[in-house]
Amino acid sequence: MKTFNIILCGACGRVSKKFIFFLNKKRNFSIISFVSNRIKKGNNFGKIKYFNNLKEAIEENKKQNFVILDFSHFSNIVYNLRVAFFYKKPIIFIQSEGEKFKDFFKFYSNFIPILLISNSSLGANLLFDICEFISRNLPKNESICYEIHHKQKKEIYSSTIKDIVKNKNISFLNISSFRVSNILGIHKFIFFNDFEEICVSHRINNFDSFCVGFLNSIIFIYFKKFGLFFFKDIYNLAKYYV
Repeated sequence: MKTFNIILCGACGRVSKKFIFFLNKKRNFSIISFVSNRIKKGNNFGKIKYFNNLKEAIEENKKQNFVILDFSHFSNIVYNLRVAFFYKKPIIFIQSEGEKFKDFFKFYSNFIPILLISNSSLGANLLFDICEFISRNLPKNESICYEIHHKQKKEIYSSTIKDIVKNKNISFLNISSFRVSNILGIHKFIFFNDFEEICVSHRINNFDSFCVGFLNSIIFIYFKKFGLFFFKDIYNLAKYYV
């Protein structure tokens, strides 16, 4: 069985720590280096070395094939993108702020494969398509939505809401966001007109849903030569591997 090697950037973040724990159950995925500017250079996690920047990590492993999985702050996007380009390595950005850097992504995707993910849950991405379909086909409709997340979430609105709001085909009268302990994520959308109403909801019950999405993303981008991709491309091409 093929092993997929990973250099993981932003290794000290909450999401990346949960992914590292999840990865312990998967034999055909291996983290070969961590990158974090919050750890002193030279510190190790078992046999895995920590580095303060992506260039140092790649230099240590440049003879191997791997995918860069970037959970780090969006301020690192341009630097990590340029490093990935220099070494011709595929890179995945887990970001809700990627829109600000779309010109960089478009340029560098001519040379390396880049995958942008704001939400790696398959259900959440299917929700995007369902909401768009309803909005386009229910005559003279308007909509409201609300979301509930755990109290550790820093953003006012989740990446799921941000992505759906970007869709110009959907008109929202109101968007509400709430924080409740131990709720990973609930999204509910109500579409209505003068004659009828449609409710669509999605709930994350286990963080592993996101981790499975990360694994599928790694496999998907590993075999690409260049191009700009989104999570939607994985399930649209029936490429859900794990």
